[in-house]
Amino acid sequence: RGAVGGGREPLTVRTEDPYFAIHHAVACEEPRGGGGGSDGETIRLYTAAWPVVGAGPFLGDWGGDVPLYDDGKINPTLLLETTLRLREGGASLERSYVAGGACIDHPHVDPRFEGDGRVRYIFMSWCNAEGESGSPPVGYCRFDRLTGKTQVWRAPPRTFCEEVVVIPRPAEAGRASAGGEEADVADVWLAGMMYSADVGRSCLAILDGDDLESGPVCRLWLRQAVPHGLHGCFVEELYGMAT
Repeated sequence: RGAVGGGREPLTVRTEDPYFAIHHAVACEEPRGGGGGSDGETIRLYTAAWPVVGAGPFLGDWGGDVPLYDDGKINPTLLLETTLRLREGGASLERSYVAGGACIDHPHVDPRFEGDGRVRYIFMSWCNAEGESGSPPVGYCRFDRLTGKTQVWRAPPRTFCEEVVVIPRPAEAGRASAGGEEADVADVWLAGMMYSADVGRSCLAILDGDDLESGPVCRLWLRQAVPHGLHGCFVEELYGMAT
């Protein structure tokens, strides 16, 4: 943004370590002095990604109509932090895997902080702490950009967890930072579908984003199973229902 707005040509940064981006969680420009120094801008991007990808068609590493995880043919999905530092005359790029190197997917943030340097927490489904491929999501994870720490809730055995939807709670007094601006304090609900193989049904689980480790505050059970991999969203209005 700053480079183009300042009358300079857009920058192209080429790297020798390509990766496969599955889902982007958020991108933001850090405040000056908050990670980028005073002589340029710093942009951070968080992505659920495969560390490497083989040549071939889209999702070619899956090896067929459905994923084939045998013998590590598919890379684990990790949370990748990309840091782009803009300077006069060029730019530098750094990459690192965060959230403890766990295997994760479908990362999301509080929508009130999309594209905002104040964004702090990233919520996602969690597969395993070892960063190994082949495990279905069996819990939920929260990554703290400020401290680098994670919180994890592990579901009961034979329970499988789908993508979370982040739902902001109404603003409360005292949620402002020291500078008077609204701060990202994990003041959200997390909604995620879970399937129990023991009962053969799915439920909608509601978790407290500020206390993820305690697990769901409630489970809303359906009469049937919901197919794996469906996406959802949250709206405040009700549609198609009689009042």
